[in-house]
Amino acid sequence: MTVLVDARTVLDWVEGPVAAGLPGGTAAGPLAVAAPGRYLLTLPGVGRFLVERDRRVTVSRAPEATDADIACFLAGPIRQAGWLQRGWFALRGCGVVIGGRAVVITGHTASGTSTLTAALALRGHPVLADGAVPIHATTGSARALAGSARAPTGPVAEAADDSVQLWPKAMDRLGLGAGAGTEIRPGLGKRRVRFAPAARSPLAAVVALHRHPDIGAPAIRAAKGMAGVAVLCEHTALRPAVDALAGAATHFRWATAVAAAVTVVDLCTDGHRWDLDAAADAIELIAAGRS
Repeated sequence: MTVLVDARTVLDWVEGPVAAGLPGGTAAGPLAVAAPGRYLLTLPGVGRFLVERDRRVTVSRAPEATDADIACFLAGPIRQAGWLQRGWFALRGCGVVIGGRAVVITGHTASGTSTLTAALALRGHPVLADGAVPIHATTGSARALAGSARAPTGPVAEAADDSVQLWPKAMDRLGLGAGAGTEIRPGLGKRRVRFAPAARSPLAAVVALHRHPDIGAPAIRAAKGMAGVAVLCEHTALRPAVDALAGAATHFRWATAVAAAVTVVDLCTDGHRWDLDAAADAIELIAAGRS
């Protein structure tokens, strides 16, 4: 078994029996159950995944599941469960590095975070991750990960993946060829497109992306104090499992520390007229501290 040693590592796994329930567990979403040190994910047509203390993953594979199906979920929620078991909190969304500092773009499903991240990547900004970005709140944790006393101070965003997952319509809008990247899962249609990879970087801003009809140009609104904490808590990756795997109090301290140290904003874009260039311009302004 491979120990989860950094944000890019996808846990090795073995096939074996996995019970349908988790003793002492609590619901962590419609398909998952979490307990201290254990996380069980059940996916119809794929199988059951049990990750134990970030060191061992057992998969009870469904007969029709492919290796690509298994790999997709190992790199997603199962890896995120491993991060939580190590005390690493991540924000659901994407990350890029602009001018040497990280910006995490978060939002609800279909808000456009991946498409906007790809647009920024096409402008030459390296990609930290798509799906979830681990954020370390303290100088001490960043130094320990870097193995150096010269690590950046303040919150740090980890590099987890240099690819962005895009649907065909997004790829067309971005001017990417229909065959760009690689297929994520058979028959899914979504493709993984690789861009310039980013390294672990100081965190400059967290941007919560919203789509509203008929607002015209993108609007930036600061989320200060507890409003910023609420944004971070709402968009924490694997949020339903956080209390069981990492602890509610620890999570709140993390969100408070990050919100106090970086810019947290809501970025509202027009839901009827998705102006990628204007949204990317806004992200660059936020990263430069000129919003």
